[in-house]
Amino acid sequence: MALFGRMVATHPEKSIDAAVQMVHAFSTNIAANEFDFYSAVDDIQDREEDSGAGAAMIGTMLYNSSCYYRYANLDINQLLSNLNGIKSV
Repeated sequence: MALFGRMVATHPEKSIDAAVQMVHAFSTNIAANEFDFYSAVDDIQDREEDSGAGAAMIGTMLYNSSCYYRYANLDINQLLSNLNGIKSV
């Protein structure tokens, strides 16, 4: 709570201001999505078992090769204020 805060709409006096601001990841270049086709097979099974191959699946997944950036801003004074105000339970 000291870092990310807390909002209590019904009891504003219990709210705590956040000391950090986080942003979503973003890219500075064009992201071209590609499809990756994959298959997975479990070939390991007991020799006594003759029910065929083990578990298997196939599928596709989207991916891209963008360079993503994230950042956060930290208000040290607010964090220290929040830490001094929190009582241990």
